[in-house]
Amino acid sequence: DHYSFAVVGPVNMGKTSFINAFLGLRKNDEGAGKVDEGETTTGEPKKYRSPMYKYLEFADMPGWGTKTNLSATYYKEKKLDTYDGVILFVNVLNDSNLLNVAKQLLDHNINMIFVYAKTDLALIDEVRRDGLTDDGESFDFNHPKLEEMQEFLNKWLSQRRNEHKMGLNQEQSGKYKKLADMPVFFISNGALLYQTLKTKNEKTSLNENGNNEEILDRLFYDERELRSELIQIAKEKLGIDAMK
Repeated sequence: DHYSFAVVGPVNMGKTSFINAFLGLRKNDEGAGKVDEGETTTGEPKKYRSPMYKYLEFADMPGWGTKTNLSATYYKEKKLDTYDGVILFVNVLNDSNLLNVAKQLLDHNINMIFVYAKTDLALIDEVRRDGLTDDGESFDFNHPKLEEMQEFLNKWLSQRRNEHKMGLNQEQSGKYKKLADMPVFFISNGALLYQTLKTKNEKTSLNENGNNEEILDRLFYDERELRSELIQIAKEKLGIDAMK
């Protein structure tokens, strides 16, 4: 009666924050997963059901790359073959841990989706470092305009997607070139939470004249596309009647 996604990736990559945001839970809300610096998800994965999409289940998995969660044995030890699909959180594309798990998922024909979280932070770093848009015009980050930011962001996201796919296509060989065809999304957990709360008609902490961080949360990254992708995958597996 549900479609189960394992949410996996390195330590401190926003996996639990993603689940909270998709569910519309702030970190201090009842039922929210614990969020803190370092690895807070240990032991057996905790599973969450979406109140809006009850057919979607997320399993919050411990991060790999620690002494207790080695990537070489991660697929088998975490029993990833028992899940319908896997959401792979990416830190850097040439992460051997990530590629090792992704290849095993491909070997076993398990649906996977690549997700880059903390995209808002990456955008801030680039704008502050370069101070320029693609057109070479100066960008005043201290007084951002939402429409200008969204236009810049859309171009920036398109470049990042192309870099991701080209990187996998060039670095992999044989059947593993198929990894470049797997869906990829760049998201901000803050923006995802904001959108979820708006969908639920709940009040947000953001005001119309918010500070820089609040404005960044009102931008659209790939959150809507990712939400639609997860729903569509579940519909195709469960059948349309399961959505009623």
